[in-house]
Amino acid sequence: MDKASIIKDAISYIQGLQYEEGKLEAEIRELESTPKSSLSFSKDFDRDLLVPVTSKKLKQLDSSSSSSLIEVLELKVTFMGERTMVVSITCNKRTDTMVKLCEVFESLNLKILTSNLTSFSGMIFHTVFIEADEEEQEVLRLKIETGIGAYNETQSPTLSIDSLY
Repeated sequence: MDKASIIKDAISYIQGLQYEEGKLEAEIRELESTPKSSLSFSKDFDRDLLVPVTSKKLKQLDSSSSSSLIEVLELKVTFMGERTMVVSITCNKRTDTMVKLCEVFESLNLKILTSNLTSFSGMIFHTVFIEADEEEQEVLRLKIETGIGAYNETQSPTLSIDSLY
């Protein structure tokens, strides 16, 4: 492909995105103008967007102080080579969850190389690159689990570290 056809394809793609954006904005305006009492939900929703909830998570959701907890849906620690670990955490988005995650990582005194927090669709994705050896992978995972569990216990003494999973 030559440069002109690549640019043409890019322009077509951008125009398509702008068209989709316009449709979504119109739909949002329509929904915002509809009274909430008249909204009804049909059975033909996208089941792929639903997040499974375990019984332990359900108990945590039912507790009155659950809004102040960090609810971890997934935690991965992966060795990337050259003394670099990647920690990926997925949490439900709640009040101040981003701040709480940062506080937990700060309290662990890790050698953080870079960190990225992304919020999307009611969830928070936190990716942290940490300087550590491959042998420290499981220790690092346990340290993070313990840090989050300890934070949650200070917020709600009835929850245990099991509530992370």
